[in-house]
Amino acid sequence: MNKESINLIFWITTKGHFGRKDLYQYTLKNLRDSIDLDFFKNKKLSIKQFSGDESECLGIINNMPEFEPYVWRNNDKRICDDSSYNDYAYYLLNNYLLDICNVYSDENLLNNEYTYIIEDDSPLILDKYKLEHLIKLAIDKLKSDKNIFSIHFERFFDKKETFNNEILNNANNDYNFQNQIFRTRDMFDVVKIIKNNYTMLHKIHTERAVKIAINNFNKNSLHLFFPKSWGYSIHIGTDNSQEIINTFSLKK
Repeated sequence: MNKESINLIFWITTKGHFGRKDLYQYTLKNLRDSIDLDFFKNKKLSIKQFSGDESECLGIINNMPEFEPYVWRNNDKRICDDSSYNDYAYYLLNNYLLDICNVYSDENLLNNEYTYIIEDDSPLILDKYKLEHLIKLAIDKLKSDKNIFSIHFERFFDKKETFNNEILNNANNDYNFQNQIFRTRDMFDVVKIIKNNYTMLHKIHTERAVKIAINNFNKNSLHLFFPKSWGYSIHIGTDNSQEIINTFSLKK
């Protein structure tokens, strides 16, 4: 297989979601079943290791041998002090932004023109096309318009479900961390803006902070999504995760 000039970054925390630390295994199997991981030239694993979770962190690394891990620990000087980990909401508000800054400071990622990211609780449902085909379509779309910042597999379709014939602009021009592909260099430039304005941006939710930085990078930035009939993500990091897992017959 010819490897594409693309990074794969899998984001995970050892804390899990709603008391379940195994949910990433469903997303991982879903990913492996959706695409040959050799399609990606570079595979990275960003792990937030919480206090007392050393064994969970090692287990994750052992379960994902295809990936080179970044591990962000409490005693890492680039991360906030230990007390901040007592509140998971604080992590979402603050430390996730630090992780993003740290990951997109690894200049080895720039060896690949594009990056595909996936969070540990976001499996894909693909009925019509294979993931490799959709990623290649997204790359072609990114090449066609420099104002397109990212192309996503959405999970919110309340006002968009009727648009099912092509990749379309998100009507709200919003940004979130759902499974997506973007130009690697663009994200590095966005992270430079975040670092330069960190005192302000770390006080707001991470997704909103990144959106602000993207809009400062390019006020005309667009975030596109695949039609639901082509493929979409589901969210299993909830208090009813098992119900969702059963509904979609997910395996680990």
